[in-house]
Amino acid sequence: MPGRSVDLSQPDTQLPELIAVDTNVLVARALAVDHQAQTTSATHAGRFFDDLIAAERSVVCTPTVFSELLHTSMRQRYQRELQTNRQELTARFGARITSWSELYKRDDSILHDHAPSLERMRLRLANYNVVVVAPEDLGPMGSGRLFDEERVRLIGRYGFDTNDALFLMEASRLGISAIVTLDWDMRRALPDFDVYTWE
Repeated sequence: MPGRSVDLSQPDTQLPELIAVDTNVLVARALAVDHQAQTTSATHAGRFFDDLIAAERSVVCTPTVFSELLHTSMRQRYQRELQTNRQELTARFGARITSWSELYKRDDSILHDHAPSLERMRLRLANYNVVVVAPEDLGPMGSGRLFDEERVRLIGRYGFDTNDALFLMEASRLGISAIVTLDWDMRRALPDFDVYTWE
């Protein structure tokens, strides 16, 4: 049965019993708290989680989404360091650092200092009623295909990049057919998923 698109900006929208959350919703909420960002996405995500908590409901965070959330936080930390201390970094390394990934390769101390922030973010997820699923808790591939075969198939089916396809594959392996996202392009999954987003 084909999926449906559900507008979360409509009052009293009912969520299904099981729904997987996309990385962008968690980033909008978790990172906005750290940096006091006031964006439309942060507002949507904030209301979504406030309503979720009030209703005593939870959402599922797949292993790929959790990994992407951590990666985004680390990348943003390195980007801030680069923007704030570019001259000092150039003097320290004797060359101009041009990207966050180059700085990451040269200086792991920034990541060591950022680790407590990652732990606070991890704990905050539980406060938002987000259940983080471990890779070993994923069920078998419902299609019966091999992992690599199924991943390539989903990339072609939906026109998604590797991690978006993996997110949907993990949701399927958990028996979940509904996702909440801030990305309109996730509607490409409508043949198989209900997509909850904001119009």
